[in-house]
Amino acid sequence: PGPAEIYVGGEYVLTTRLPTVPARGELKLGLGAEQSIKVARNTRFTEQRSGEKVVAMAELVHDIEIDIVNHLERDIEIEVRERVPVAAPGAEVVVEELSVTPAWQPYDQQERGQVVEGGRRWESKVGKGASEKLRARYVVKIYAQNEIVGGNRREV
Repeated sequence: PGPAEIYVGGEYVLTTRLPTVPARGELKLGLGAEQSIKVARNTRFTEQRSGEKVVAMAELVHDIEIDIVNHLERDIEIEVRERVPVAAPGAEVVVEELSVTPAWQPYDQQERGQVVEGGRRWESKVGKGASEKLRARYVVKIYAQNEIVGGNRREV
């Protein structure tokens, strides 16, 4: 254990204190935000009724769009994490993923010791000077006379 000065490409980045790591062990060190990688998350929400029947459903449609722009002079690998709602057992709620581009994988954060429900992640390579768009759409369906605790028009 002890202090370490971290350099990337010959440039000083930071000084930090490292824990004891066994031989051939693994150490993860966060270097902070890379200013040359831009990520913007935009969301849209619409509420619609599935019909005028006696048992009509309110459909709360959520659109997520994430723009990634790589201004670095090298390709990058990036992981973007997202969460979708999970209905409580016995709840009169249905959550459906409608479309996801590119495909994402379920992610429960087991390795971080902070397990989450509804976790998803995209893993992508973005070339130097390139950009990528990640999109997801899901709907939360509830009976029209019901409302989600805190209101249907909550922040996503």
